[in-house]
Amino acid sequence: MSSRGFLIANADASFLLFPTPSTIASSLEYGISLTNAFDIAAAHTIRIATPGLDSTIPGSIQRFDRSKAGQTTTYRFVAFRTEGLDASEAAQPRLSAIFLRDLD
Repeated sequence: MSSRGFLIANADASFLLFPTPSTIASSLEYGISLTNAFDIAAAHTIRIATPGLDSTIPGSIQRFDRSKAGQTTTYRFVAFRTEGLDASEAAQPRLSAIFLRDLD
């Protein structure tokens, strides 16, 4: 039996976006990171072009990594404001991971 395989990490949340008054566009980046740094290879952007309108937008992302059974891995579900937002929140954020073993 092989002890090598893949980790599949899934994350989702409803992002509440509160644009800065008089801005034309607002954006937020979110993703799953393996380190303390934001991983742009496993990230998505939410961008809205509705000035002054508070919005709730669902977001989800998936990440695949090689792994070995018993290996410790720490994932982080992170988001940050990039443009034109006074505030943002993540409602009901969830992060889960499963290990799938390679078949011999």
